[in-house]
Amino acid sequence: METFIPTSPEDSRNLSSTSTPSPNIIITVVLDDSNYPLWSQLMDMRIGARNKSGYLTGATVKPPTTDPHYDTWITENKKVKRWLIESMTLSLMQRFIRLESAREIWDAALRTFYDGSDDTCLFELHQRSFSTKQLDRPLSTYYNDLLTIFQEIDHRMSSPATTVNDVVNTHSSLARMRVYNFLSAVDSEYDHVRGEILRKDPKRTLREHMRSSVVTINSA
Repeated sequence: METFIPTSPEDSRNLSSTSTPSPNIIITVVLDDSNYPLWSQLMDMRIGARNKSGYLTGATVKPPTTDPHYDTWITENKKVKRWLIESMTLSLMQRFIRLESAREIWDAALRTFYDGSDDTCLFELHQRSFSTKQLDRPLSTYYNDLLTIFQEIDHRMSSPATTVNDVVNTHSSLARMRVYNFLSAVDSEYDHVRGEILRKDPKRTLREHMRSSVVTINSA
């Protein structure tokens, strides 16, 4: 891999000692042992929005010490490294802070929390979906928690369907299973809603059933 050499005004601004410092990243999700997928997506977007993705991927390569851009690379690397470290729990900070580059930290976090197999992650997500319950919370809160898990499953799951009919049938079956998943853990006070939903059109999605449930509850 070759050292980064500015070839355009934009490149020069990206690796220039006179460039305007990037604003600090506002940390809303702190990396712990359970939220790597969400954390990594947020940090990738936020660091990319500041035109610093190259420090995560290695595309912006460390120049030799004799290169006029060397000091700037060191400064920018430390900036991205600080963004990553400050978005971690204290125990994870201590584990990763001695790594030299932002890319090393990024890759080490990936190795620590993701084994390269979507099957492992899918198993954990399905396990979470089955163990998530309403537990006296608002119905909308419980629904949104499940929806977040389902969206992550959809992001990682590949479909074996090869025809349009297969896709439609797979989607329909999956949607119905998620309705069952949702209904199995609502509080007992919604037993009457559960019965109404099960008697309705099986092709309706969880979102559609949720809307009709809210109407039913409000009119009761």
